[in-house]
Amino acid sequence: MTPAKSTLKKNPQKFNVMGEYVKYKGTGIKLGTCEDLYYANYPKYIKALKAGLLQQETANDKPENYAKPDNGYRFRFPFPDEDGLPLGNIGDGNFHRGLLITIERGELFPKEEFPVLSAYYEVDSRTQPGLVRKLLQANPNNIMRTVDLEIVQQKLIQKGGFLRLALVYRCPYSGEQWRMEDRADAEFITAQITQRYVNATTDEQAADFWRKANERILHGYDHHLIERY
Repeated sequence: MTPAKSTLKKNPQKFNVMGEYVKYKGTGIKLGTCEDLYYANYPKYIKALKAGLLQQETANDKPENYAKPDNGYRFRFPFPDEDGLPLGNIGDGNFHRGLLITIERGELFPKEEFPVLSAYYEVDSRTQPGLVRKLLQANPNNIMRTVDLEIVQQKLIQKGGFLRLALVYRCPYSGEQWRMEDRADAEFITAQITQRYVNATTDEQAADFWRKANERILHGYDHHLIERY
């Protein structure tokens, strides 16, 4: 996928199984796999680090290195309903969790920008048993008037000399991920969430969840707030 804007950058996925671990209050906990810190969001992690509650686990990176910008690590999005859980605990174990949203394309997501989908079909044939063909399928995000995205992670970066927690989103159809480095792009996302998931619901609990999610997205683009964690 060619990024819709220069500030939308693809997050490459690595296919190995190296786990990332630290000791938290003297007990080893899993942070994630490779760059994907599925079990730790940044606010919880940095608070534990500043409090001196983290120590290096054997054959793993130093705790402070996970919290350095541009080291490649992507933190779990701070889902509001997980606030009461300790670092390393994500409740139901859904490490691949994402918040699915349907939004307008705007100028941010032009059509035919998402990867095509591939599938394999086994042909039922007596003359060529076991024949398998690769099929290419249209990505629904390239066809629909709206776009389906999943909010999944935040990546600590430096931009213009300041820290940012860039939002990482995923295509629910292809599974590919991109990060959003520009606050203006994030504001487009949060405005859509407000319109579709806050203002359009009578469920106050659901509306409050999405308000908090919006706040956390935008906090990622305010270096003063990041430094206060």
